[in-house]
Amino acid sequence: MLSEALESIMVQTLPPSEVVVSDNYGDSATAAVVASFASRSNFPVRLIHCQHRDSPVENFNNAFKAAFGDLIVLLHDDDLLYPGALKALVEPFLQVEDLVASYGLQMKVTSSGEELESEPLNRAFARVPQEAGLKTDSLRSAVLGQFPNIGFMVRASVAKAVLYDPNYGGACDVEFGVRCASHGPFYFVPVWTSKYRLSTDSLSRGRGRKTEDAGYHFVRLCLEMLDNSAPCEQELKLRLRKQISVGLLQAATLGHTHTAVSWLLGPYHRRQLLTLPGAARAFYVALACLRVRRPLLKSAEELQPG
Repeated sequence: MLSEALESIMVQTLPPSEVVVSDNYGDSATAAVVASFASRSNFPVRLIHCQHRDSPVENFNNAFKAAFGDLIVLLHDDDLLYPGALKALVEPFLQVEDLVASYGLQMKVTSSGEELESEPLNRAFARVPQEAGLKTDSLRSAVLGQFPNIGFMVRASVAKAVLYDPNYGGACDVEFGVRCASHGPFYFVPVWTSKYRLSTDSLSRGRGRKTEDAGYHFVRLCLEMLDNSAPCEQELKLRLRKQISVGLLQAATLGHTHTAVSWLLGPYHRRQLLTLPGAARAFYVALACLRVRRPLLKSAEELQPG
C-alpha cells in the first residue's frame, strides 16, 4: 500500500518539489520501497525515522518538521491521491495570498482500491457544491468536518506551528483543522482529490487496533470550544447532537464513566433517554459503571483488617 501511495504521487500532473516519508516502524521492506521509488523520481525523496513507533501523531509531526517546501500535503501510507490533486489544490494558493489550507472531495475505496459510493460521506462533512470556494469562516468549516483527515494542502509555516495534538486521540485531525483555522481562510475545491482506503490493517479499524476513541475526543473538543465561547456555536451544537451518542458510549468503554453519565443526562442526549436506543445506551453506561466499581470495592475489602 505504501508503494501504491507513492505511485499516486509519481503520476501527479503537477509534480511535488519533494517527498518526505516518515517511518515509525523501521523495517527493511519500507526502505526498499522508498529507495525504488526514489530511483525513478525526478524530485528529491527522503526517508526519515520517528522514534516513537506506536504514535501516528508524532509520525505526522515528524514529517511536517522535516518538510522543506512552503506547502505540505499529508498522505497516509494506505491512501491515494488522484492524478490532478496537487494541481487542483495549489491553484487557490495562487489566487488567495493569505490562504491557510485547501482540500477537495474524498473517495472511499476498499483494501483492494475499488471505489465505493462516497457522496454521503462528503455530504455529511459539508463537502457539497454550494460550499465550494473560499471559506473565510474557516472555523465553521473545520467544525463541520470539511477539513479532511488526509489529502489536504496546508501552508507549511502553519502546519509546523500547529502540529497534531496526541491528547485528542482519534479526533486529532479535527482538532488540527480547528487550530489551523485560527490562522486564516480555507478553500474547498469541489473535485476528487484523495482516496481514503478502508483498510483492514488501518490504525483505526485494523487488526490489533486500540479501542476507538474518535467520538469521545470529538465531543470533548466541541464542549471545550463552547465553554470558550467559540463563534460557531450553532455548528458546534449541531455536531454535538449528531455525535453525542457515539461519544458517550466510547467514554464508557474507555473507563470515563463520570463523563459518560454527565453526557448521557446532558442537554444533547437527555431527550433520547425515552427512546429505545437511548435507554439501551443508559443500560450500557450503567454496566460500565459497575465494571469500574467492582474492582474498587474488591480492593477496599482486601484492605480491611482480618
